[in-house]
Amino acid sequence: MGIIKKCKEKLKRRSLKVTLAMYIMEGIVGTIIACVLITNYIDSWAEMIRNSNGITERQMVMAFHTVYTLESTSFPTEVFRQLAVLDMIQMLAVLFCIVSGIVFISWIYYKKKLEAPLEILKLEIKHIAGDDLSFDCSYFSGDEMEEICNAFNRMRLQLIKSRKEMRGLLEKQRELNAAFAHDIRTPVTVMKGYSQMLLKFYPEGRVSSEKLLETLKMIDRQADRLERFSGTMKEIHSIDEYRVEKKEAAMKEVMGRLCANLKGMAKEGMEILTAYDGDGEQLLHCDLHLIEEVADNLFANGLRHAGKKLELYGNICEGKLEIYVKDDGLGFSKEVQERAMRPYFTTDDEHFGMGLTICKTLCAKHGGGLEITNSIHGGAIVCAIFEVDG
Repeated sequence: MGIIKKCKEKLKRRSLKVTLAMYIMEGIVGTIIACVLITNYIDSWAEMIRNSNGITERQMVMAFHTVYTLESTSFPTEVFRQLAVLDMIQMLAVLFCIVSGIVFISWIYYKKKLEAPLEILKLEIKHIAGDDLSFDCSYFSGDEMEEICNAFNRMRLQLIKSRKEMRGLLEKQRELNAAFAHDIRTPVTVMKGYSQMLLKFYPEGRVSSEKLLETLKMIDRQADRLERFSGTMKEIHSIDEYRVEKKEAAMKEVMGRLCANLKGMAKEGMEILTAYDGDGEQLLHCDLHLIEEVADNLFANGLRHAGKKLELYGNICEGKLEIYVKDDGLGFSKEVQERAMRPYFTTDDEHFGMGLTICKTLCAKHGGGLEITNSIHGGAIVCAIFEVDG
């Protein structure tokens, strides 16, 4: 029983082509055996009829090879007819065996190799058409039908993954739209208030030239805010398409450029401290422009919240470049620490809260990340991490 079971399992795992060839060979052998048995049986029956009427086989052959007329026969007409009928039955029986063998082998092949996987695929297509991706169409047979069913199942899983990603994108888009609607309300409200004031009082001559000019300047400033805000919207969408292009650069070159940028941005009187650990000649595989973009955003934030001092520190740890920016300001509140890297979160009405979001995205593209914390001595610390190991 164990050997038979193993043989069946081995046969089940053969490819469709090999299995079909085996079934065809078995069908041919079976059909030949059936034809031989039927032919022998009918020949025996014909021989019995000839023997009972004293007719030799030679006489029978001569009778069938003359003109097939009753006059040409030397034996009774009824016997001739019986033998002719048996000959016709023999030919039809052989033809029937061949056709039956083809039909039977085709049916067996379909039942054994195709029916189950095709039913699974039909059900899968029906579920997908009904927007139901929960049906698992995995099939295990070791042949091509297993590959097809499993390919359908991988497609189903990919559709589930794509749908989740699409839902995530839509959710992010809703968040962006909500943030946009929230942050754009302030400048629009200001502009609307001043424009309504002008529409109401200017025709009556109750607005002086100085007041008119001041109001127009205020509206212009709010228009600038809207323009800058639309620019950040465009930037945050296009930032996902940024391509990281790493080149070799020495540690001292990277830190030197960052130090120069920071000193150029700092206001007069601001104390700037810079340092880095490690060998200055060590080569880093990095996108220097990307690192500068991130660092400049961190410098701008740090300078805005610093009191009198801002520190820049660089370090390489386990193939990653860590850039620390520390200010001596009030540090992050609990709420800011939780929400600082969300799009459009800001505590400053003059900014739109996109800097850290952009920095986080760029750091992730460079194989790193962004971390924020407070110093035990006071002030905020932001750490940008970049993968720089070949």
